[in-house]
Amino acid sequence: LSLSLSLSLSLPSSPPPPSFLFADPCFFILLSVFLPSGLFLPCKTLVKIKRERDREQTKRDRHRERDRQIDRQTETEKDRERQRKRDRDRERERETEKERQRQRKRERDRERE
Repeated sequence: LSLSLSLSLSLPSSPPPPSFLFADPCFFILLSVFLPSGLFLPCKTLVKIKRERDREQTKRDRHRERDRQIDRQTETEKDRERQRKRDRDRERERETEKERQRQRKRERDRERE
């Protein structure tokens, strides 16, 4: 009896409890990366795939951020150009108004003479 008890303690007859399985990071990778063919890839391959996906995502994020920055610069330049145009229009309007005042003054002066 003691021999069979010691054998059963030293040689586990059942698979490890589920907590061991869940503690393995490869298990989560296996769950998250399931191939369309229905087959699981070995853990090392899955890690490589995950790293490649992360690299691609990082690259896409960088490109997206660069594009946003270019868009912001473009918008800033457009805003500056709009402001310049408004300033020019205001200046023209001032000049036009000054010219009108001069014209009125000339007309008044002519009427006085």
